[in-house]
Amino acid sequence: MTEQPQKQGMPRGCVIGLIVAGALLLLLIALFVVCQIYQDDLIKFTINNTLGGMRKALATTPISGIETASVDSIAVGFSSRFDTATAIDYNRLEPLVVAVQTAATSGGKFDSATVASVVKGLVHYYPDLDRFVAKSIESDSTAVAIPPIDSASALE
Repeated sequence: MTEQPQKQGMPRGCVIGLIVAGALLLLLIALFVVCQIYQDDLIKFTINNTLGGMRKALATTPISGIETASVDSIAVGFSSRFDTATAIDYNRLEPLVVAVQTAATSGGKFDSATVASVVKGLVHYYPDLDRFVAKSIESDSTAVAIPPIDSASALE
């Protein structure tokens, strides 16, 4: 009888597993690099999509104590300026990102506190949008007050 020569190297299943793992690792590295390169565009896209969803939700189901037209004006003013911005100030953007994350996880059901925090974040990034805030929150007892933001209190 002839003896079969002993196989050298790893089993076929292990080689296939290593190739698949290597391909996935390369894909993750490429994804990380692309996200770093397009980080500003991804942030702009996410914030604008959330603002658009909030604007649509407020247009279809107004919230007591929130003047939809004023919030819409603030959101449109922010979006138009933010889209054309060449650089993003991440320190000023932090309160808005937190508010947008809260709004995005609300499932399209916004309450006055969520809208107020988003408006506060928008005004924190572009302080000149503050002129619309007085109109966006009605003066009745159910309204949510949005205090003016200065740079010292934003870091708290």
